[in-house]
Amino acid sequence: MTTAAAFFGDPEVLDELSVQYGYEIVSYIVPTVMAMLLVRGEGASTEEKLRIFHDDLRHSVSSVLQWMGDPDNLDRCLDRMIEDGIHRSREIFPAVDAFLEGRFDQFFQEISAEFRLPETG
Repeated sequence: MTTAAAFFGDPEVLDELSVQYGYEIVSYIVPTVMAMLLVRGEGASTEEKLRIFHDDLRHSVSSVLQWMGDPDNLDRCLDRMIEDGIHRSREIFPAVDAFLEGRFDQFFQEISAEFRLPETG
């Protein structure tokens, strides 16, 4: 059986996940880059503003990813990232909440009954 660590440590999996979920990092950076462009792009044409925006966004995202890849930064911040990620996941996915509260089996039975899924077992 593959562990989660082995699964997520596989370079092919990481290649796919980084592209699939990297949009979240970009989505949080976009408003900041836009706000900075208000000052930097004053007097520039729309076309020039878009070029500056894309250049700044590319540099900003690269910087964040490099920061995250630094082992010292990761060691310092990983616990908080994990706690924040678990909290967000619990808000989005009821199964995570049930699992962490020790009632996943009950949750799965309720879902199976609701969708008329056969229970495995």
